[in-house]
Amino acid sequence: MRPFDLNHEGVGCSETHEFGRQERRRTMNSLILKLRELREQTGQLVQATSKKCGVSADVLMAWESGGQQPSADELVKWAAGLGFELTPTPLDDQHVVYVDAEGNAAVDGKRVNLTPKESRALQRLARTPGQLVPHAQLLRHLYGNNPPPGQTAVRGLMAKLRRQLTPAKIEGQWGQGYIISGIVAES
Repeated sequence: MRPFDLNHEGVGCSETHEFGRQERRRTMNSLILKLRELREQTGQLVQATSKKCGVSADVLMAWESGGQQPSADELVKWAAGLGFELTPTPLDDQHVVYVDAEGNAAVDGKRVNLTPKESRALQRLARTPGQLVPHAQLLRHLYGNNPPPGQTAVRGLMAKLRRQLTPAKIEGQWGQGYIISGIVAES
């Protein structure tokens, strides 16, 4: 089966805060849309896919149309029916970091006050969670064609983000760049 990382799609959100509920709905809808697109791209009919998932064609159509929400287990079965393996990253509901497309963040449903530079850095890192963002690319994103000399500006920014976004992890790869993980990112 082909891997399909749910963490990159933003699944595993908290239900305890309004911000969390909104993010969960948005990311679930995004994942459902992606699974429907995958079914269509692979040329599978609703009836065939529903049999592989162990649900009726009516239920699968309700999921695809947004009339009904599948459970996490049902999402895993749906993806498996399409030939994909979902690999959800478990997230503790009490410690969830959400990042939207503009670089705004919330920890446990509470917004985090970030400077414009911190938001821009987070925005770039969150675009590709779990993947290395090269240092030069991050500098260009933050400063355009006029980066400050040395690497201390980015290091300082990453240190501040690490403190503010616990339990998310921002790992520095010496001489290469940074990787963010442990977030639910909106694309």
